Amino acid sequence: MKTLAYFLIAGLLSACTQQSLNSSPAEVTEVVIPGTQTDTLQSTIVDQQYKLLINFPASYHQSDKQYPVVFLLDAQWDFPLVSSIYGEQYFDGFVPEVIIVGITWGGKDPDPNILRRRDFTPTDINQIGMAGGADKFLQFIQSELVPYVETHYRANDNRTLMGSSLGGLFTLYAMFQQPQLFNNYIPSSPAVTWDNNSLSQYSEGFKQRAAEHTMRLFMPVAELEGLYQPVLNFAAFLQTQNYPNLTWKNHVVAGAGHSGVKADGNTRGLQYVFQKPNIALTDTQLQAASGTYQDSQHQHAFELMVEEGKIMAVFPDANNVLKLAAADATHFYQIGQFFQLDLVQNTAMEITGAQIHRYGQTSTYTKVP
Repeated sequence: MKTLAYFLIAGLLSACTQQSLNSSPAEVTEVVIPGTQTDTLQSTIVDQQYKLLINFPASYHQSDKQYPVVFLLDAQWDFPLVSSIYGEQYFDGFVPEVIIVGITWGGKDPDPNILRRRDFTPTDINQIGMAGGADKFLQFIQSELVPYVETHYRANDNRTLMGSSLGGLFTLYAMFQQPQLFNNYIPSSPAVTWDNNSLSQYSEGFKQRAAEHTMRLFMPVAELEGLYQPVLNFAAFLQTQNYPNLTWKNHVVAGAGHSGVKADGNTRGLQYVFQKPNIALTDTQLQAASGTYQDSQHQHAFELMVEEGKIMAVFPDANNVLKLAAADATHFYQIGQFFQLDLVQNTAMEITGAQIHRYGQTSTYTKVP
């Protein structure tokens, strides 16, 4: 009887499982990334409709702040990835709130494999009109896209350009040709071999064009891809140029191929271009910050102490000690966590209190005399 009962139960479970697999969901809906929207923009310069995938920071509709903008090429593939990376890096305190503007192609049945080759490359190597449109595409970004974004959204002038492969080639081309247009550049595995490695010719005059504009560049490449050595060679070229206003770094993603460079490369790229200052303070500045700080209810307090030239935040009620980095004499943060401490000064420049910003909350404290 036990054997018969076992087979009856097993049969019922199998039948239920099969029915579940064969049945259709009651309702099928499209997956949407919260906090995003799609715009279209017709370019008269390129004679092309572009689709803009826009990701807003969480506070956008509850504030009147202006935000940095990350312009992302090949959004048809990379917008969900970069949106996820941004969320992670914001939660961990590495990047500020930003607006992401992903750029892809609109119109009827656009083929990104054809159109990206047209828009992202500086020369038409086959002379058949299917490439070499980088100059027009850059004009579109400068004269149509950036004004559109800054007119319709609360964007400040801190701009970052990101692209991969041919998009990375265009990112470097844009930096050399119009360095003042962006503050930061993140070309992942840039196709520097295009047209017999001709990219370096567009760097002529770059020092003069960038004379009064500081930039940051992060250039990752994957260890296992064909562009590995060409990108390292291009990095060696940059090293010889010694551009005074360009702070840059190249990075090898171990164990990855050409497409796999994006997750780690874009993560570290955003960390690098938005990296906060980490300066050494004088003993006078450190001692001015140290002391006891208490909230308005006199229920919670913390200490700022000096140890080995750094400010330590001690929270006795949570048994927690944080070693803080200094952006300047009144702004401190914890690397790798969403924790920022801003000291408050009176008109005599004396420190009278502090604000602590954690993810989703701000607490105010008064310094105890």
